[in-house]
Amino acid sequence: MILEIIAYTFLIFITAVSPLPGLPFVILNYEQNPIIIAGFTTIAGGLMAGFVHYKFANLIYTKFVRKNFPKIYLKTKKYTPIIKRMSFLELFLLILSSVIPASLIAFAAGSCKIPYKKYFTCSVLTFIPSQFLYIFAASKSKNIKEQFIGLGFNKSEALIVSISIGCIIVFVILFLIRIIRNNLYKKSKRKKKLLGKI
Repeated sequence: MILEIIAYTFLIFITAVSPLPGLPFVILNYEQNPIIIAGFTTIAGGLMAGFVHYKFANLIYTKFVRKNFPKIYLKTKKYTPIIKRMSFLELFLLILSSVIPASLIAFAAGSCKIPYKKYFTCSVLTFIPSQFLYIFAASKSKNIKEQFIGLGFNKSEALIVSISIGCIIVFVILFLIRIIRNNLYKKSKRKKKLLGKI
């Protein structure tokens, strides 16, 4: 059991710091392990990856870019105070929105020297709601896997198909959330314009 926890945490960490898509491994994790273990390993792997991105940007990236690409550094430096002044709620909502990938937010937080405690707390709090989405997708994926095994597929083929469908479920839900959020934003913007004219 402990080896499985370490293995899945490491697997999710590796995919989160690499350009490989991590979602199939998260769905697999929730399919293969009890919810508490899958949630722990997913959150731990994601937080470790966020720490690496944050520290990389904080220690290496800023110095490397400042030394080797001073023009780019000066252009990006003007946005540093804006990002650094983000409130806890603004950072939390930015990470939760998934408009910008979490790895890029970690890089920005590290390079702008946002306090790590603030970044870490926001990350932990945003990981919790996303776990419910993964649990839902994994449960549907597990049902699909059983149906494909019933149709004559072997276990590995059924697993690949079910994980793929689980990933599609997550993407569709996130896409719908983004559409709803954008519509709400547009409506609130129109309402502010109308109130401004009165």
